[in-house]
Amino acid sequence: MSLPHDRYYSPDHVWLARDGETLLLGITEHAQDALGQIESINLPAIGERLVADAICGTLESVKTVSDLVAPIAATVIEHNAAIASDPGIVNDEPFEGGWLVRLSEFAETGLTELLTSTEYAEMI
Repeated sequence: MSLPHDRYYSPDHVWLARDGETLLLGITEHAQDALGQIESINLPAIGERLVADAICGTLESVKTVSDLVAPIAATVIEHNAAIASDPGIVNDEPFEGGWLVRLSEFAETGLTELLTSTEYAEMI
C-alpha cells in the first residue's frame, strides 16, 4: 500500500491534507479496505465545529457501520458533492476524489500531534 507523504494520519484511519488555507479530510485506503464497498456516508453539517477525537459521522458498508472520528478540532465548510451521489468513490479513490469534508479554523498544533505516513504505515 502506497501512502501519500503529504498527509497527516490519525490512528483512527483518517487523513488530512492541506489545500490552500483549508484541510481536506478522508479515510485511508486501509480503512476503506476493511469496510468493504461503502454504500452511504453520514457527514457532519456544514458549519459544525468538530471536536478532536469525537465521532463526527458514519460510513456504512455492506459489512458494517463505522464511526468517523475527527482527528482535530476544526469547522466543516464543505462536503464533497461527488460522494453524495456515488459513495463508492471513497473506495475507488480514498486519497484523491474520495475526500469527505473540507475544514477550516484549525490549530496547527493539532496537526503536529498526528502521524506521518511512515508512522501510520508502521502502525497498520
